Amino acid sequence: MLQDTKELMKKEEEILRKEEKILNELEQEKKDLKSLKKNQNILNLLILVTVAGVLGGGIYWQISSGRVYIEKSQILGDEVSLSPQTNGVLMENFVKEGDYVGENAPVARVGNELVKSKIAGVVISVRDDTGALVSRGQSVAKVVPPETLRVVGRVEEDKGLSDISVG
Repeated sequence: MLQDTKELMKKEEEILRKEEKILNELEQEKKDLKSLKKNQNILNLLILVTVAGVLGGGIYWQISSGRVYIEKSQILGDEVSLSPQTNGVLMENFVKEGDYVGENAPVARVGNELVKSKIAGVVISVRDDTGALVSRGQSVAKVVPPETLRVVGRVEEDKGLSDISVG
């Protein structure tokens, strides 16, 4: 009987070791499954980023392929210099480059004098040295009428020349 008990205990220990081994394997499979899910999420994110990059690149290509690139361009037109009638200190500017001004619109104040635009047009330059002495006839701003405004530039053949047409 003692022999039977010893054999039974050995079998139980063997069964316990097998159960422990199975539990360890299950625990490892759980870890592997979590790792696999994490890797799947990373893969999904990479696919999403790749698709977004391809779409963004396609949109950029579509937009940029319809543009004409001009190198070494100049803006030309009939410039009108605006200057004070008397010497004085440039007190303030009322406009900045790119602004559209109407005829007789004030553009700057030199001393007590308002310097006004002689024509309606686009401001192409403005003095930015407020507080400086400005002599009679010295320009404080330049205006170009829009109807005389033109851009002269060089277009390379491979950068949009085929997209240029009359009109």
